[in-house]
Order: sequence, then C-alpha cells, then structure tokens
Amino acid sequence: MHETLVFRLADRKWGLAARQVRQVLSPGPVTRLPGAVPPLCGLVAWRAQVLPLFDLARRAEHVQGAQNAGQAGDRSDPNQGVWLVVEVSGGPAVSAARAWLEWVVLWVDEVIGFASFEAEASGQERPGLSVLPFDLATVLDER
Repeated sequence: MHETLVFRLADRKWGLAARQVRQVLSPGPVTRLPGAVPPLCGLVAWRAQVLPLFDLARRAEHVQGAQNAGQAGDRSDPNQGVWLVVEVSGGPAVSAARAWLEWVVLWVDEVIGFASFEAEASGQERPGLSVLPFDLATVLDER
C-alpha cells in the first residue's frame, strides 16, 4: 500500500507521498524576497534551517494552465492555511544546481488526512485526487 497525505488547494484535492512529508506546521513569520516570482513566497525558519516557502496553489495553477486560472484566489497572505515541510532531494529530476536543497515548505489550504492506495506510478490521477510526483523538484521547476 502507498500512504498519501491528502490536502486541499482551492476546490481540488491533492495527494503527496506521506514518506516525503516531514512535518505539518501552522504558518509563521515569512521573510519576503525582493523580486521573488510566484510560486516562491519567501523564506521561513525550520529547525535552525532557512527553507524556501512555495505557494503550491499558484504552482498548480501554472502547471494546469488556463483551465484552472483564478482558482487559487487571494494568495497574498501565506499565514493562511497550513505549511508542509517536504523532502525534495534525491529524485532524478533534482538538478545539480539544486542538489543542496533537501527540504522546502509548501503552503496549502488544508490538510485533509491520509489515504492508502495500491502502489502505482506517482503522478497518476485517482478519482477525486491529483497526486504529485515523488520528485517535487519537477513540480516546483519553472520550466
């Protein structure tokens, strides 16, 4: 079985391999970066580390294109919702330039819970649930 953390972005449910999620956090202080382009919101402190905070709803909107344009709503305050500390290193799509990055923080609207599925290729659609690929670098990459 494959454990998946289920969360909500706008009006859609998403899943992420539970083994990637290190911690679910209440939002805290964000250091804004001048000129940062969404989905990057800024930097946050976690366990004596400085990690980038990404607005996953903005990234999902970009990936899915015009069909979901505007569904992310007002995303000006990253202290709304929930933050997920997620492992991103070690996957095949992590570029050499980002090899140092082990963890990122993802801003989501709500954590719904866990679901178990038969092992399948990641990124496959399941009824009512979009599953993110194991290597989040491919999701967060701007290309």
